[in-house]
Amino acid sequence: MISREWIAVDACGNTNTCTQLITIVSQCVTSQICGSFNAQNPGGGYVWCNAHISCNPGRKCTIYCQNAAVTLTCNNGKTYTYPVPNCQVDFNPSCSSGSCSFNGSSWTTTLPCAGDDEIFLSGCGIPWQPEFANCHSVCWTGSFCCDTAGINCNWRWGAACYSCSLSNCETISVKPCHNTPCGYPGGDHAGTPENCKPYCQGGACGGGGGNYTGPWSGIGSCSFNCQ
Repeated sequence: MISREWIAVDACGNTNTCTQLITIVSQCVTSQICGSFNAQNPGGGYVWCNAHISCNPGRKCTIYCQNAAVTLTCNNGKTYTYPVPNCQVDFNPSCSSGSCSFNGSSWTTTLPCAGDDEIFLSGCGIPWQPEFANCHSVCWTGSFCCDTAGINCNWRWGAACYSCSLSNCETISVKPCHNTPCGYPGGDHAGTPENCKPYCQGGACGGGGGNYTGPWSGIGSCSFNCQ
């Protein structure tokens, strides 16, 4: 935000001042990454679809992803679309460790301004259907915004299968980022539902039962310029 002060002076020397506030708003970017499901979920249950950003802003800012959805186009010709909760990632200079919370409708992840190579963005649990096996197109689409211009980030998504219910995001205890100081075991990727790890199994994007987020997709980029 830019503040300008204007002073008006008349012929008699009387003055008056006013302050003009100019707000710089960053441009929103719609981004999509597509992949595929190449394996059956052997025990039914849920598929955990999750996404993260890689970002090191070095300053205070907030990144948003809104109106996101996962669309599955399966071999039986059917298309399934699931909304993904809105989310925000807050980079805060007073923050010393990463945290993540879900308020019933949206995710908030808070991190120091140095960022990380993986920062949890959003996720949702989708009940598994047999038709999902070998879906030839699985696309995650969302609208990314930032309240500060000049920030550049990358993002990716993954999917992993669980034999338990993932319908209640408030209880699964998602790991907020990848490296220290992000809590939980250092080897777990950002987006790992820590309370559900014993129930992870192969399926969805592939990988074994220890791949708690699923293999990562290709990389999408978001550059936030001013408008």
